[in-house]
Amino acid sequence: MEHSILVVDDDQSILELFRWVLEDEGYVVETVSKGMLAVEKARESRFSLALLDMFLPDIRGDQVAVKLRELDESMGLIFVTGYDESIEIVESLGFRDFLLFKKPVTLEVLLGAVNNVLTLPFEDDQVMVEAS
Repeated sequence: MEHSILVVDDDQSILELFRWVLEDEGYVVETVSKGMLAVEKARESRFSLALLDMFLPDIRGDQVAVKLRELDESMGLIFVTGYDESIEIVESLGFRDFLLFKKPVTLEVLLGAVNNVLTLPFEDDQVMVEAS
């Protein structure tokens, strides 16, 4: 099965790097720099996973995640953020199946997380991973 990944970040260099690395691994990748554009893309296409920055120009990543899950409750979520308070924000959503990494995250760690989310079922004790 071909997996599609939606990458949402307002930093163009991160969008380009993540696209390059993920496409090199064989994933289909769409990138957007605003949260509502991500929601529009998800209405048009199905994505297996969303990589979300927390603080975007229009709405926060946690709000994007809620809207994405309303469209597809099985979509995997990985938050990649530079802000410590993001942990509490995402935990308050009540999702039991997400990962969160603090920037900077190594590409090796990111790829491992993406591969795990797309191939392994979540267990109750696998709520969050933090890396720096």
